[in-house]
Amino acid sequence: DGILREEDFHSDEVIGGHNPTRGLLEQLRRLYLGIQEEIGETGSVAICSPREREGRSLIAVDLAISVSHDTERPVTILDLDLGAPSLHELLDTAEHPGFTDLHVGDDISGILLPTDHPGLSLIQVGSNRADGVRARQSGTLEEILKQLEARGHCVVVDTAASNTNVTT
Repeated sequence: DGILREEDFHSDEVIGGHNPTRGLLEQLRRLYLGIQEEIGETGSVAICSPREREGRSLIAVDLAISVSHDTERPVTILDLDLGAPSLHELLDTAEHPGFTDLHVGDDISGILLPTDHPGLSLIQVGSNRADGVRARQSGTLEEILKQLEARGHCVVVDTAASNTNVTT
């Protein structure tokens, strides 16, 4: 299903039903350790690339699971791919209010979803995608990050391809 599970940490089958070497998982762990040194105990990282369908969402999910597993710290993965949100499918959660439904000053508790992975929460894009640009420009993202960091969460952000202009 493309998601790391506890048994994957002891297996050569790691991601998406493919059989990559365990080296990929180790690279993700090293990537996180490097990120952790840069951002400290709490902080955020965005997974970006210039083109669509390059695996940003899968890398974001696998990195978030790896971080929560390795550090036992709470991790939230934030889906900001307004044009093609997929984290709810990768993490097997029903669509739920999310980023675009929140306003500055709102508490994030109503949009913070637990997942089947210990220590990992999800904030989905939300139902109001047409208002996504407003949400990004209004300070909503900064508010979400501030609240998550105050709770001690590390944040992994899944972004849209940087060469796309999403206005939906």
